[in-house]
Amino acid sequence: MTEGRVRQILERVTRTESQRAQAQVRPLGSLLVPSDGLVIFLFDGTADAIRDAAKTAEVPFDRIVEVHHIPTRGSTGLFGGL
Repeated sequence: MTEGRVRQILERVTRTESQRAQAQVRPLGSLLVPSDGLVIFLFDGTADAIRDAAKTAEVPFDRIVEVHHIPTRGSTGLFGGL
């Protein structure tokens, strides 16, 4: 997986969601580990909405898990203050 491919996938999700009457998923970015071919896509939304958007936009995934970001003291947050 390359950075360019990841960007294409995220753009596809954004386009897919913008065509819905009410967007339920917001792409937040991704974490790419090129040496392992691993990508962790980050989305805001319910698991069901993310699964639906990922399938519609043909995002490759093995599973969908909930995460909680816990920033260090004084940090503004890795994901823009989430």
